[in-house]
Amino acid sequence: MNLCPNCGKNNIAKYLYGMPAMDEELRKDIDKGKIILGGCVIIDESPKFHCNSCSYDWPMDHPGERECKHCGDVVMYCSCYESSIDDIMESLD
Repeated sequence: MNLCPNCGKNNIAKYLYGMPAMDEELRKDIDKGKIILGGCVIIDESPKFHCNSCSYDWPMDHPGERECKHCGDVVMYCSCYESSIDDIMESLD
């Protein structure tokens, strides 16, 4: 889970841009504060994350907040690389 670079809490929502098809799951995520609809116009400064605790917004590539492409966790906290290294090492044996 992402941590807010401003307050350090993990009460984070992701911005969703474009015109998503509203369904029950998306409605629940919006109601729970997990998703914020960001509109249709995306610029370089458009935020990717929003802290529900302190209302801080930050962009996609904030240092230390990059997401693992496999598990979605913050790269500095995920352990996917460990299993990948183990798999590679086992294939070499």
